[in-house]
Amino acid sequence: MIDIRGADAGSLSDEEIDSLVAEEKLLRILRPDVREQVWQSLGRSNEVQQYVVVNGGHLYISLAHIGDEAERDRFYRLIQRHQSGEKVDLHLLPQPICQILQPELTCFGRFLGGVLLGLVVGIGTGLLAMALVVVLRSAVEGLVSQEIRPLQAIDVTAVSFIVFTCVGWGTAAVVAWLNPQLWQKWGDATLWRRRK
Repeated sequence: MIDIRGADAGSLSDEEIDSLVAEEKLLRILRPDVREQVWQSLGRSNEVQQYVVVNGGHLYISLAHIGDEAERDRFYRLIQRHQSGEKVDLHLLPQPICQILQPELTCFGRFLGGVLLGLVVGIGTGLLAMALVVVLRSAVEGLVSQEIRPLQAIDVTAVSFIVFTCVGWGTAAVVAWLNPQLWQKWGDATLWRRRK
């Protein structure tokens, strides 16, 4: 039995790697997109290096640090299913391995996503408010049997559009910024669709 916890990946021979793969303590990353994600994770953080073994240009996820064999087997199968393109919940994996396999959303990405989502929600809210004002204006004109001057009607619809667009935009942007798991789920769904 070979213990690779804290071992230098370069010090492992091909036979030792093969033995660890056979014991399901190492899992070779085969999919190009998953390999790219693992390489990016290695570039972002030194903490994840203990969970990744690089040998001969091949990447392996190390599960050697997981003592419970049943749990290690479950994680091994979950990562295999992920590599096969199946949609799986990677949050079931230990946190460091989950970070390795999932794209990381940067602060700028969250900010940009919040602004864009807020813009879409804000414009939608503004359009709904503007339509509601037009309907209310028609209802009021029907009740009082008098037409509201067009200039006043334009001002009311324009103001309602601007106010509700700003309120909708601000609210959606704040909610999106404060809920990074919302972005993670959205990113996971997008990544899964791209893999299909």
